[in-house]
Amino acid sequence: MKNEKLNRKLINLKYRMQKAGYEIDSITMTVIRPPDSCQESHLRETEMQKLGYSIQYNMFPINSNNYDENKNNSKKSTNGRKKS
Repeated sequence: MKNEKLNRKLINLKYRMQKAGYEIDSITMTVIRPPDSCQESHLRETEMQKLGYSIQYNMFPINSNNYDENKNNSKKSTNGRKKS
């Protein structure tokens, strides 16, 4: 009974945190904070820590526009070779 309650609490907590912009990795048991600090929830973070998860800052946020540009540029590059 107690185990069911913890599982339900974890599932609900994960859902609410993902909705707020957190990234959750269940394999390594880490939670990455959202890039904008206004979405942080310290109460939810402490609850996740109680359940064994570690909290990490989002140190390298990916700008989707730059990522897409670099991805497109790398496809165009031929590294000095001619296509036959």
